[in-house]
Amino acid sequence: MIKFTIFQNSEGHYEGITVTGHAGFGQYGEDIVCSAISALVIGSANTLTELLKAPVSITVDEIEGGFLKIEGLLDIQSPEIFEKSQFLMQHLHLSVQGIEESYRSYIQMIIKHK
Repeated sequence: MIKFTIFQNSEGHYEGITVTGHAGFGQYGEDIVCSAISALVIGSANTLTELLKAPVSITVDEIEGGFLKIEGLLDIQSPEIFEKSQFLMQHLHLSVQGIEESYRSYIQMIIKHK
């Protein structure tokens, strides 16, 4: 099962996310749940770093896979980049939530408020 954890502060701003595990919906290379989540998360991470140039920390397990962490969203100093980053994280949140509704046995979303 994929565990998709969202970290938000008391105001509802996104601090970061952690994604762990594998869906187990299908065989390796044919798992549509894993593919969908991977595409969304990697696309969001690339948008943060390559398009927005947001100074966030991204950690990936390149060897085993099944792990990606984005941190530092609240540390963004530029108001414009901060707002765009928050919008992107809200989009990711809603997209993963839609997948979770259809594939509850394969993905679990956890929201942690600080």
